[in-house]
Amino acid sequence: KIIHNKKVAAYLDEESFTQFGYAIRKSELSKTKARKEAQATDVIKLLLLTGCRKSELLGLTWDRVDMKQQCFRFAQTKTTEGEQMRVFGSAAKRLLEEMYKSKSSKYLFPSMDKDGQEIHRQDCGKALKTICASVVGLQEKIHPHSLRHSFATQCNELDIPELQIGGLLGHSN
Repeated sequence: KIIHNKKVAAYLDEESFTQFGYAIRKSELSKTKARKEAQATDVIKLLLLTGCRKSELLGLTWDRVDMKQQCFRFAQTKTTEGEQMRVFGSAAKRLLEEMYKSKSSKYLFPSMDKDGQEIHRQDCGKALKTICASVVGLQEKIHPHSLRHSFATQCNELDIPELQIGGLLGHSN
């Protein structure tokens, strides 16, 4: 079930979170999956595992990922001027290590512009819609930012203090 109202953004409840995880796994096992789709699935997983904004992950370069300290070092974010450090957990680290083995770019999620120049990936919406379509009730109202809210909600349900959740999300206050 998707929890939302006019004042609160949509997020996945515990049951939907589990079903969403199964749908991601099913998507990963698809033998016909193109590299582009696999990359979008990795974006979605990192959104869930880190609580980062879509724009933060899509523009991230490998030199801004500190595996030893398990953190991202964003040059600038929506809420801060200057560098911001954000920690990530062991599941995100394992995913990033797997991605690093096959890296082909300075970007975590590279793409090409119309002139063939390397740029960062622009979106993951189609893959998110495909995954949501396989989970009853998720076809509507789930967007990449909903995954950020789902991350925060899961942290809250684990009794992580609000100030720490804010720090994990990169909030300035």
